Amino acid sequence: MNAARCANRDEGEPTEEELMALGGHHQAHPPSMHRRKRAVLQGSKWSVIDLSWKISRYPSDLPPSGVLKDISKAFRLWSKVTPLNFHFKPRLKASEINIDIRFDSGCHGDEECHDFDGEVKSNNQFGNTLAHAFYPQWGGDIHFDEDEEWNVNTTIGCSVFIVAAHEIGHSLGLNHSETASAMMQPIYPPYRPNHNLHEDDIEGVQALYGSRRREEDRDEEIIKNATDLCIEPSIDGIGIIGNEITFFKKKFYYKIVENGIGIKKGYPKLITRDFEGVEGPVDAVLTANRDRTYIFQGKYYWKFFGTEGDNYKRKISDNFEGIPSNIDAAFQMESKGHHSTYIFKGNDVWKFSDPDYFPRGIKPKKIDQIFSGLPSDGIDAIFQARTKSIYAFKKSKYWRLNSETLKV
Repeated sequence: MNAARCANRDEGEPTEEELMALGGHHQAHPPSMHRRKRAVLQGSKWSVIDLSWKISRYPSDLPPSGVLKDISKAFRLWSKVTPLNFHFKPRLKASEINIDIRFDSGCHGDEECHDFDGEVKSNNQFGNTLAHAFYPQWGGDIHFDEDEEWNVNTTIGCSVFIVAAHEIGHSLGLNHSETASAMMQPIYPPYRPNHNLHEDDIEGVQALYGSRRREEDRDEEIIKNATDLCIEPSIDGIGIIGNEITFFKKKFYYKIVENGIGIKKGYPKLITRDFEGVEGPVDAVLTANRDRTYIFQGKYYWKFFGTEGDNYKRKISDNFEGIPSNIDAAFQMESKGHHSTYIFKGNDVWKFSDPDYFPRGIKPKKIDQIFSGLPSDGIDAIFQARTKSIYAFKKSKYWRLNSETLKV
């Protein structure tokens, strides 16, 4: 019986275009060898460390947000162990992108027509070929078989995350490995929610690009020179990320220990390291419903789930009609089971319900019309703690407000 696998050929297998190494060879297990092959390099690599990618065609039966989240997660596996940085650029044309990702069916326009075979409907199994990828010198693009039963974050169907992580390895220049637990072994493995790179995968990709250690050393030197949050206590923004109070200041972010006294070990960290595309200082941070975080900077904003986000800028005017650029602060308040969201700019405050559904035509009110006791010339940051109390900050001062009366 044939096993579901990647369509890229194994090292040493006959091929008409050895460097591209795409085709329809299907087998249940990798070819036996007297000497066990470990990481195998295809021979080409990217000459830059900043690589752009997009999904130009999504599967028809899955929400795009779930597919984007899984493929973003797959790219992060490889960026964590190399100096490579992957940037999601959905608005660029496919011809302008380093790695273009598509879900296609059958003969889908590749040279030599590297057909997909679809799902085996008779016994509800995967088809023999799930996906294939081009090596760097051939463009790095990745194609998934649209007709497979794809899924995200579940044992049902074929995991977008696992297959994407494998194909990205090919896009970076890795061939198949015979190490059974390696991400680059050619046979689709059983689903595991925390599927990660094997040391064999890491050894292979670092042979091409080196490790991230040098970049981390540089970051650590920058962090050593970060201003202590308590010595210079002004704050750019505050969010509740992963149920933890998170302060943003200049190029860094800090997590506060659970009792609220002191900085959590391992912080500060560079904002740009964990919030892709954002480089501080930021203007404001807004956490909505404890799971979505919006980071505002100039005339743009980013939306993240934890630190996983859409990874590209949107204009504030695209979603928040009437809200000016360079806002001062933002937060969402919960009271009696209802959520209210506020955006501050100078003495003006806009109030609405959900940041994803910003109403048209709302007019701002003055700060003292809503929040009694806050400075009339604006604030720097604001958030609601677990105690439901509201804390507002301006330079070295802070104010605590009652969430029922909105008074200091």
